[in-house]
Amino acid sequence: MISPRQYFLLMLLLIPVGCGRPGAAYVRPDALYEQATELADDGRHLAAARSLEQFARDFPHDERAHVAQYNSGIEYRAAGEPARAFRAFRILRRRFEYSWLIPDANEHVLEIGRELLEAGDRLGLDALEFVITSARRSAAAVEAHLALGEYYYERGRFADARHEFATVGAEYPNHEKALYAEFRAALCAYRQIGRPVRNMQHLREARVRFQELVESDLEPRQRELAERYLKATAELGADRHLDMARFHLKQGRLPRARAHLEEVIRRYPEAGERVAAAQEVLELIQNRYNKEE
Repeated sequence: MISPRQYFLLMLLLIPVGCGRPGAAYVRPDALYEQATELADDGRHLAAARSLEQFARDFPHDERAHVAQYNSGIEYRAAGEPARAFRAFRILRRRFEYSWLIPDANEHVLEIGRELLEAGDRLGLDALEFVITSARRSAAAVEAHLALGEYYYERGRFADARHEFATVGAEYPNHEKALYAEFRAALCAYRQIGRPVRNMQHLREARVRFQELVESDLEPRQRELAERYLKATAELGADRHLDMARFHLKQGRLPRARAHLEEVIRRYPEAGERVAAAQEVLELIQNRYNKEE
């Protein structure tokens, strides 16, 4: 017969020390991990994800904990639960920052962000921002900036879109998509100009960006587009100065009118017809001055 004291000591020896949550019914880690693996193999992804999350939560010091947390995100994705998958990967980053699986998790969060935005779920914005914060100086961060830029551009939020695209060009100048991002940033500035021109600052920025792109190693198709937009900005800028010149002519302020016409010729040589018109009016003004003398 085993005495009560011996029975108690035997039970203490059988219970592992330092595992499990205080107050929770003890489950052996190997059994729980094996259960989660079997659920995943059987295609019961949602149940597998929950079991893996439980393992990572109950046994955070187990060497498999970070793998379980990562795989819970994978299983949530397989179960068609992108929001829960994002949460699982975010927990991996917060609780297991040493994990070598974090770069892969960031790639998954990038895909999740795109999927959520395509489905109209603004949680996708949080997912992409998470990638940018969690994976600085990585290819995933570049793709997240670009995805955010396209999202804002499609909704007419050109200032926000320009910020995302310009960030890629400024912080990742050697990335293969840096020139593409610069092109999109220039296009955003162009969209902000207004018709008629309301903001000369955006016009000047667009011209500088398109000029730099024309002189860069941009692929032929995009360079052709950059040249077209550069000419378009020249025409818009020239129209603005021509309008001001007409206004001052009507008011009889010839020096001011002449200054605007000279700006057309000096600043916007690509605006051929408008430059010719400015030169013609300047000649008329000069002839008038000569007759007065």
